[in-house]
Amino acid sequence: MRASLLAALCAVAIVGSMTMSRIATADEHWTEEQLEVIGATKSCWLAESKKAWLENCYHEGFVGWYKDNPHVITIADKRGADAAEWTDYSYELVEFTPYKVHIDGDMAATVYSAQLQWTEIATGVVTVGEKQRWMEALVRENGRWLGIAEHASLMPKE
Repeated sequence: MRASLLAALCAVAIVGSMTMSRIATADEHWTEEQLEVIGATKSCWLAESKKAWLENCYHEGFVGWYKDNPHVITIADKRGADAAEWTDYSYELVEFTPYKVHIDGDMAATVYSAQLQWTEIATGVVTVGEKQRWMEALVRENGRWLGIAEHASLMPKE
């Protein structure tokens, strides 16, 4: 409960402050600190193992919403997810586009799109996933940016 409240407050504080300060967009120059947040976010899409993904990408207070799933996802849910997908498939990041990054001290909000392609190792079958759009809140802890809240949905078709 406390973790959910913390994540919700972080997201509200970040989004609220976004309207009052300048935010770089995809076609603008990124600051070094924004590039650090973008790099941390992108590296999570390229994690080589579930263990690395969980250790390097998420805060203990994490909560999120995903696509059409009506349930809130927590760090416990991520830890309980089937690990087979990490060993039965190889992944390639087809597209990653940051649109906005706002940093306020040790909190950041980022809006980006991403798309994965995966290959089933046993059969060689390649699948290109749908493009997704993300809004993520991160906190800097011990020098690392960790996701504390996120929302994902499929990118609308144009």
